[in-house]
Amino acid sequence: MRRFDFEFKVGMFVAIGIAIFISMIFSIGSFRSFEQRYSLILRFNFVNGIQVAAPVRLAGVRVGEVNAIDIVLDKENQKTAVDLTIVLNKKAKVEKDAEVFINTLGLIGEKYVEIMPGTAGNETLKPGQTLVGKDSVPVEKVTEKAYETIVDLKKLTGSANVVMDKVKAGEGTVGKLFMEDALYKELEDFVKDLKAHPWKLLQKPRGEK
Repeated sequence: MRRFDFEFKVGMFVAIGIAIFISMIFSIGSFRSFEQRYSLILRFNFVNGIQVAAPVRLAGVRVGEVNAIDIVLDKENQKTAVDLTIVLNKKAKVEKDAEVFINTLGLIGEKYVEIMPGTAGNETLKPGQTLVGKDSVPVEKVTEKAYETIVDLKKLTGSANVVMDKVKAGEGTVGKLFMEDALYKELEDFVKDLKAHPWKLLQKPRGEK
């Protein structure tokens, strides 16, 4: 009888322990569902590969995450768009004129949603309302633009080299001025004469009344 009581107590203790452990797992898994949170919809034309569960930051502070990503038809502009449903902490208020865009940690890091606060005192968005975001620039476009800039710089450098070569060769008025000693000496003497006799600038040429 005593053995049965002992085994019964051990079994009850183990069962209670398992029940507590299971309840802790469910509590951790559903903890966020008990938080005071609300959702907003962010509309973009291009989301640059962002994924569900990506962080959402307000003024640099994490306040939520991306809950869903849906491709929709923008009826106003009659084109395909992407809606991000984000879930935010209830304390995180987003003004109607806030700016939102998709950012990256580093050059190839994690994608996240960045919300820049709007005007102080402005009306805030209510749960379920939509805010239009600013589209990020694809890396391919940045690379293409950088390549075009490099090509333009090479062309500009080439043109400058051609001009300098002509100057060195004494071609053109500027080239002759710098490369022909006689012209340069005459100009130098003329400037020295004006410095010594500035009144000559006011003297009328002969024959002029």
